[in-house]
Amino acid sequence: MGQAAAAAGAPIGIWSPYRPYRQQVQIFNDYVALDGYRDAITYSMRPGHSEHQLGLGVDFMSAGGGSPLPGDWGQTPAGAWMRDNAWKYGWVNSYPLGDNGELFNPRTCFHYEPWHYRYLGRAMARKVSAALGGELRGKIVAVLGLTFKPNTDDMREAPSIPLITALQDMGAKVRAFDPVGMEQAKSVIGNVTFCNDAYSCAEGASALVIVTEWEQFRALDFERLKTVMAQPVLVDLRNVYRPEEIARHGFVYESVGRARK
Repeated sequence: MGQAAAAAGAPIGIWSPYRPYRQQVQIFNDYVALDGYRDAITYSMRPGHSEHQLGLGVDFMSAGGGSPLPGDWGQTPAGAWMRDNAWKYGWVNSYPLGDNGELFNPRTCFHYEPWHYRYLGRAMARKVSAALGGELRGKIVAVLGLTFKPNTDDMREAPSIPLITALQDMGAKVRAFDPVGMEQAKSVIGNVTFCNDAYSCAEGASALVIVTEWEQFRALDFERLKTVMAQPVLVDLRNVYRPEEIARHGFVYESVGRARK
């Protein structure tokens, strides 16, 4: 993080996943008043954007309003650095330029280039791999939640799609369960064993991965899961659980933006 800030010639602010964007803007403007910063890169896990929830997103803020500079943000030193180099640090730009230099929608991350989601899949899969000691080949990974968000069967741009693809590329066998989205998922995800519930999904799995925060995944019976899983490993990509709670059940716990337990 420090190396990136030095290379960009701008501070990098790290925002809480629970801090509203308006509050982020105010904090940044306070920094401007205190230190005279003209612009900054913000690294955040802002609710509502998949890559931010995973701690991958980077935004650009400018003095006076905390908003991107429409059309010419990339002309500032920090903006130009972020556009050209952020990916080297494993970050996804929230304000990229198109292939022909056109400015994409600066207010949402959901209509950008496809690599954006392919990258997210690899990043999530690497987190699963790390929880299993760096090797997925031949192992079963159970995925809970397939839809774009809870309480829908919508699979458009669902993070489960690139995640499962990346897991399969790494040699894992994938089992999956979603309360309502499996029929839709079958049309876009192949070579997956679809299961009837969370516990049948976890059978023989070396890792259980929470991708969509359905309400029924917030009260899992971890003692029961331990009896059916090959290894007690939980990768919680939505930070549904508290690390100390999962540690009490004897699970290895990997989440987003928190130390492993």
